[in-house]
Amino acid sequence: MAGLSISMITLGGVSTLLLGLLVALLLRIRANRRTSRGESLDIRLGNQDFPARVTSELEKLKEKGFLVFHGLQMGKFTVDHVVLSATGVFVLDSRSLAYRAMTTSERRPSEAVTYKNGVLHFPDAVNRAAAETAWAYATAISDRLGRLSGIPVRAKPLVLLSGWQIDNQGKTAVPVIPIERIVFYIANSRLQSFSASELIRLRGILESPPESAPPLQPAKAQRTSQ
Repeated sequence: MAGLSISMITLGGVSTLLLGLLVALLLRIRANRRTSRGESLDIRLGNQDFPARVTSELEKLKEKGFLVFHGLQMGKFTVDHVVLSATGVFVLDSRSLAYRAMTTSERRPSEAVTYKNGVLHFPDAVNRAAAETAWAYATAISDRLGRLSGIPVRAKPLVLLSGWQIDNQGKTAVPVIPIERIVFYIANSRLQSFSASELIRLRGILESPPESAPPLQPAKAQRTSQ
């Protein structure tokens, strides 16, 4: 009996310790979430189907004569997608919100996101990193193309999302576009007008080996268009 009592006491002590550790872990997670509230809570794994869906949609632009570049290396960072045409340059970020992507059939009526002043307000968190990242990518692409070609380039940053009802409030320099509408959006946008010779020069730069450059520091997004 004495041995059994000692074992039960030991087991009780271990159980109490484990319970204490579990409670401490849960409190820490809740504290971290509260601390991060108002910031991006991008901690989930990305939707594995989303990159393939984005690529599939962008391939449709090729049929319309657009030039599409995937995974463009620039120094030590990678730009998700760049679309080049006679009507402008578009720089797309599809990774920042990949973990949020879902199909429309998975969306419930309450699952809507509000986009205002470059900030995405999800039901459980906000995200400002996506717009800032896209803006930084577009700024870097504009600088490289303009510097090496001598042609003023104003690349348009776009953020891709899927499955959410997007409530756009006010104008922004970094639109958030459902991937189902990206082909229509780009095909009907008129950012600039490049001649055939200018397109050849810009294409050559995008197809050339990447420059040696320091890591990209996320630029602060310009919240509203002029």
